[in-house]
Amino acid sequence: MWKRVLFARTEEAHEKAWRDLCKKFDDQRLILRYLHGTYLPVRAQWTRCILRKHRNFGIRVTSGTEASNNNIKSYLLNGMSHLYRLVEAMQDMMKDQERDFKDACAQDEVLTAREYLGSSGDYLGDLPTVISSKALRLINKQYRIARKAVPTGKNPFPEPLSGCNDDCSVSVELGVSCCHKVYAKLGSATSFTRYDVHSHWRLRDSSFQDPCRWILDPRIASALRGRPKNTAQPVPSRMAIGGRSQNVSQLTSLAARHPAGRK
Repeated sequence: MWKRVLFARTEEAHEKAWRDLCKKFDDQRLILRYLHGTYLPVRAQWTRCILRKHRNFGIRVTSGTEASNNNIKSYLLNGMSHLYRLVEAMQDMMKDQERDFKDACAQDEVLTAREYLGSSGDYLGDLPTVISSKALRLINKQYRIARKAVPTGKNPFPEPLSGCNDDCSVSVELGVSCCHKVYAKLGSATSFTRYDVHSHWRLRDSSFQDPCRWILDPRIASALRGRPKNTAQPVPSRMAIGGRSQNVSQLTSLAARHPAGRK
């Protein structure tokens, strides 16, 4: 049930999931009060309904520390290794990760999935050669949604897409075109260009293979992640533990103890 609170797509669903959690575990008030006082004031940091309104490219964590701690254990023979062996294990792990990273980049540069080639991928334009495979998968997912709204011989009156409003956060969060923009491209028979996708997803230029270019003309680092700041915010009263039903029951019991007209 906590996952429902965490991954709810709208604030209404998030608040409902929290009320359901409080109702389910009403007998564990200490834990509920801890969650309410510790995590809810900073829910802008972890709730899906808020994070998806900020650019994060689908990254759900701020650090790979936990993953590194888990990976390094596979390089240690046992838990009694000395510090020197730990340093060696860290070096081996970093070399392997660097090799895997370079292999993945090389595959992105030379390999393109069949579904992005030919007539089925005409809408992509030159994107298959300039952006990563993950970005292509994200765009293709939006393409499949847009295709369902395109009239065909079998279905001349398909269900239209919902409005491109605040609930449509793909472009803001991921930096790729949403299904509405893909639908517009299909309707106008035009293809995408590299400028329709955030530069975060672009493959490295061939000129940057020269190590000297990295030194003489480095790319400027910018704050790409749009994660909100760690500022505590007041929790809405409607999310209080127990909710409205508890307050109503308390008022009802109080009225029963002190009937109207009794002096």
